[in-house]
Amino acid sequence: MKHSKISFAIGILLLSSNFADASSMRCSRGIASEGDTRQEVIDKCGEPINKEIWEPGVRNQNTKTPKKGAAHVEFWTYGPDGGVYRKLRFIDDRLVQVEIIWK
Repeated sequence: MKHSKISFAIGILLLSSNFADASSMRCSRGIASEGDTRQEVIDKCGEPINKEIWEPGVRNQNTKTPKKGAAHVEFWTYGPDGGVYRKLRFIDDRLVQVEIIWK
């Protein structure tokens, strides 16, 4: 009985969450998976409805030399597809995360 109450509580928490992570996204021309390049995702899924770009920090403003370990990060949004949005995160041209957002 105790285990069923814990399982029920965990299930409610998971269902009430607005966010979930997935490792891939099904598109009309293929499946975009972690490790794909931005171009591969565009080829499979088309252009996103929104792009947010974070440029890497720079050491020297005059030469635009990036800070050590700095990365180019992009967030792309696809959807809505049945009330679900997907937010993709790219680091230095590689897909590293697919986040599912229920609205």
